[in-house]
Amino acid sequence: MNMRRVHRAMVLMMMLLVGALAWGASEDFAVDPLWGGTNNRDAPHDFGFSNTDHCGRVPGELGGMFSSQPAYYATSVGPFDHLHGRLFFGFYYKKAGGSEGSFSIGLFEPRENGERPDALAIRFENGDQPRVLFAIGEDRTDVPVTHMDAVGDRFPTLVGDGAVHYIELDYDPDEGPHGRIRVLVDRVNRFLYHLTAEQRAASINLTHFGLFAEATQQDEPLGENGDSPGSVQNRAENGVSPGSGTRLGQSPFSCYLDDVVFTSTPGETPQSNAVTEVMRHNHFERPTVGSARILRPGHHRLDDPMLVALHQSARLAHDASGERIGWEAPENAVGKLKTPYLLFPTGKGSRLTLDADIKGGEILVQFLDARGNAIPGFSFVDCVPLTSGGDDRVVLRWEAVGEPHLMRQQPMDLARLNQTSVAIEFRIRNARFYAFAIEPGEEIPMYLGDGPHLFVDDYLIRSTERVTRRIEQPLRLLYMGDRPGEWIPFQDPGQNPAVAEGIAALHTMGDTLAQQEPQYPTWGEVLFDHERKVFRWWLADPAPGVRQALHYAESTDILDWPQPDEKRIVFKYDGFGGTTFDDGPNAPNADRRYKAVYYVHEPPPLGTHVAFSPDGIEWTPYAGNPVIPTYSYNDPAWAVSVGDVTSSFWDPIRRHYGMFVRNHTKSAEEFGVQSFTGRPGLGVRLDNQTVSDDFIHWELPWRVMCPDALDTGLTEFHGVSMLARGDLLLAFVNKISGALSDNCPTELAVSHDGRHWQRFREPFLAPNPDPAAVDHGMAWAGHMPPWQAGDRVFFHYGTNEVGFKSPKGYGRWRRAWAVIPRDRYVARVAEGDKAGVLCTHLLKYTVRDPLELAINTDADAGELRVQITDVDSRPLQGFAFDDCRPISEDSLDTPVTWRRPLDELRDQPFHLEFQLRNAKLYGFSFKKAPGGAKAPQE
Repeated sequence: MNMRRVHRAMVLMMMLLVGALAWGASEDFAVDPLWGGTNNRDAPHDFGFSNTDHCGRVPGELGGMFSSQPAYYATSVGPFDHLHGRLFFGFYYKKAGGSEGSFSIGLFEPRENGERPDALAIRFENGDQPRVLFAIGEDRTDVPVTHMDAVGDRFPTLVGDGAVHYIELDYDPDEGPHGRIRVLVDRVNRFLYHLTAEQRAASINLTHFGLFAEATQQDEPLGENGDSPGSVQNRAENGVSPGSGTRLGQSPFSCYLDDVVFTSTPGETPQSNAVTEVMRHNHFERPTVGSARILRPGHHRLDDPMLVALHQSARLAHDASGERIGWEAPENAVGKLKTPYLLFPTGKGSRLTLDADIKGGEILVQFLDARGNAIPGFSFVDCVPLTSGGDDRVVLRWEAVGEPHLMRQQPMDLARLNQTSVAIEFRIRNARFYAFAIEPGEEIPMYLGDGPHLFVDDYLIRSTERVTRRIEQPLRLLYMGDRPGEWIPFQDPGQNPAVAEGIAALHTMGDTLAQQEPQYPTWGEVLFDHERKVFRWWLADPAPGVRQALHYAESTDILDWPQPDEKRIVFKYDGFGGTTFDDGPNAPNADRRYKAVYYVHEPPPLGTHVAFSPDGIEWTPYAGNPVIPTYSYNDPAWAVSVGDVTSSFWDPIRRHYGMFVRNHTKSAEEFGVQSFTGRPGLGVRLDNQTVSDDFIHWELPWRVMCPDALDTGLTEFHGVSMLARGDLLLAFVNKISGALSDNCPTELAVSHDGRHWQRFREPFLAPNPDPAAVDHGMAWAGHMPPWQAGDRVFFHYGTNEVGFKSPKGYGRWRRAWAVIPRDRYVARVAEGDKAGVLCTHLLKYTVRDPLELAINTDADAGELRVQITDVDSRPLQGFAFDDCRPISEDSLDTPVTWRRPLDELRDQPFHLEFQLRNAKLYGFSFKKAPGGAKAPQE
């Protein structure tokens, strides 16, 4: 007779549930939330509310003993009886000790007698390895979150290392054919699961959100790994490793959760056609604009054109004194304003205030998430209307009345929006308002990994004094001459050894693959095959009978490529583009290891196509092409259409693919200008963006590069290439300026969330002012991503003596190469003997090895020092400027030493302050100190 056994592995855990994050709404656990529980206070369980703080964020948590018997502590939600709406939850997690046990957090249905519940949750095995628990009736998917991360050790696979990690689960019913589940650890994709048709159609019953434990039941003797033979087989069939269950006698572990947020978007019916859904909502004229701006705390006037992205039924008007300009709606009308996407620091007790005059009307405010949806808890419905206002600024409040199942009615804390991309939307009736202010409150630390952390924008910067921002220019090496294989230096190589070395490294590479006159010399990909130890180059160029093809060559030595007649055409298509990817030897589908994206003109249907290859040589177009169609000018779907410029990328931070695609605005009226080369009435060229988890199902494109108030004259965009550094994405944007396209530079843009971009107007690659120069009209970075080789980054770019499609003629396209030192795209500069100071926001690092702080700086002609201050900006003993060894060198990674080792600051929040004299600062990183932690300075 088989005996049913319930194993009681003891788990010591503390649950800290405070604040909120991206798109989030949750309860403020400064007091006991009074959630419901079953067995949570009965031996061997003992977990509940506790007023402590273990993750170093905001006090208020749930904690106690936790075992494998059925128990929960949760709040009622839903109920959810289908999977047609979007669900999200996220939290900070920290393991403090021990090695065994398990628990789950997410959506579930409590059941008695140890029966397995319906669930959509994250389950922690041994406090280390998160797993996705997706259970509908007897259908149970329980797989490690490292399911996606099979490519090596670039990203840690475990989270139970004593550091704080942020973990998210996102269910989107509109991604893929039947919906998908995605889990991110520290903003990096760790798990991707596409539902089957049966799972999507199944009936579910999810009634609670919170913490729960399942009983580990067995009816057979335990096998070698503590499993019964049957259970091993069942787990293997469901993608679960043997031996993953909790067992009697295992040692307890302690762990902590903080800032738990849960949001849901109800869905009535499955959306089988995303394009039809967008058409129904009439979003085609103006898709979400993916620009972003970092907003400093302070008073922001709404007559600043950079703070108003869209307005409807609202107009500018002066106050009675004629001194202030504000926005108002006509009488008996409701006006709306929307800002671009903003990043701003908030903390506990943060407030949004308005400077407004309200006369018998009201003002409502809501925040929009990255997809343009109102953030639950911060919507118009949740906002307490402003019905009075005068000389003093009025404080906005949200009480989440629109989300009663998420939290009790109480003011929402803006700390939940800290450093998250949001747009602010205002609705006004019989009122006028002039400005708003973000009052940041108690500062919340920014959690940083090893880096690099670059000062390209102001994201990390709290304040500066006598420090200016400067775009650095890459060094132009050479360009292709008039004869096949001829390369001409931009300057005499003898004047600079780096130029000579760069020309030697790139000369023969270009000889092999650029024998034809290129039409648009900006597409391609260089990859290094680590298995075969060879360099591989796929270059998109014209070919006989078609507009373009992938040309291929390889070499074991970067300086010794095959002869020109040995190049190969491996894939032809009648269109443009051609960017390739290698998913690596552990690709989930070996036949689709290599991926290519390109635009097809002939034969129809037009649009963006993809192809796959097992080896990069034999290519098969996807049977369902185009993956993003091109719609006709008169089609209402024109705004989510794609044009014939496609540049794609791999986002290693969020672990998904992306594309920049060009399209025109449908009407010249939107930006007030007519494209100089389009059909009559057609608006300007824009760059849109889309992303995909599988390279086949792509989101509807949204705008990312558009003209704005800082652009003068006719401004258009023609393509983007992307480079990831640290937790930052850098984009190199091809711009067209002037009615005659007489100025076509490359500009720099930056993104912190992979969806919204801040563009800088100073050229990164500027056309040469010399009318006789080959790059006088154009200097466009190639759609091939920049190629990093050691401490230098090479740019493949296109030049022309005239502008793009200039009335002067097409001119002559030429390929060119340039180089820049690693991570030196933007400098913070202090000139002269008077010191400049740059101070960061409050930081915490998550690296666990013995550390040193390394600085990327050019202080060869001056000096740089660093000091570390506490939360109140007071220098820490032993870490002041006077305790720091002065740095007077030009180095990409020079270590900083003080009188005390940096390891003493582990788990302690701090500011970094940089003092510069005649020096440039580019960024910093946390590195493992060679031989252990640095000894104190004598």
